[in-house]
Amino acid sequence: MPSQASRALLSNGDDGFHIQSQALLLDTNLLLLLFMGAKDKSLIPKARTLSAFLEDDNNWLEDIIDNNFFNCLITPPHNYD
Repeated sequence: MPSQASRALLSNGDDGFHIQSQALLLDTNLLLLLFMGAKDKSLIPKARTLSAFLEDDNNWLEDIIDNNFFNCLITPPHNYD
């Protein structure tokens, strides 16, 4: 179940989640999840940096992207400090 803050941004329609925003913000972990899932979803549980994610998380992320229109993709820089 999404948090209260997430529910303010999401509405669950019959055809998936709809986000009330024009920009999509993906941190590096979600971007890697998206790329890895596009290549081969069975690799997700094997990737050390994606150990917190499941194949279903990739499906949920793809559903959000497929059912919404975003004007821009924002990815914050990774901080190595």
